[in-house]
Amino acid sequence: MSPILQFFLPQQGLALSQIQLQEPAAILFAQHWGMMAFCMGLLLIWAAKQPIQRKPVLVLVALEKLALVALIAMNWQTQSLQGMHLAGIFDAVCVAVIAVFLLKNR
Repeated sequence: MSPILQFFLPQQGLALSQIQLQEPAAILFAQHWGMMAFCMGLLLIWAAKQPIQRKPVLVLVALEKLALVALIAMNWQTQSLQGMHLAGIFDAVCVAVIAVFLLKNR
């Protein structure tokens, strides 16, 4: 849920991933992503205590994370996105863990 920092302090939040943005539209999208990632984290925490909601929330979170992993993988060589490699690897592991959970709890 730490991406909320990127919503309120976009330059500082992006600096943690070694990314610098100057274009106002890019900063706006980065802030939006920070809020979206924060909300996904909140949904995961909420679903942990709501068994009936757990699977749908996990599917949505996995889909969002898989999309980010795919985007990072497709742009792996892009110099300005090198700071996103760790996030892509982390999210790939999250997708795998969620998939295993969902398959075991059909």
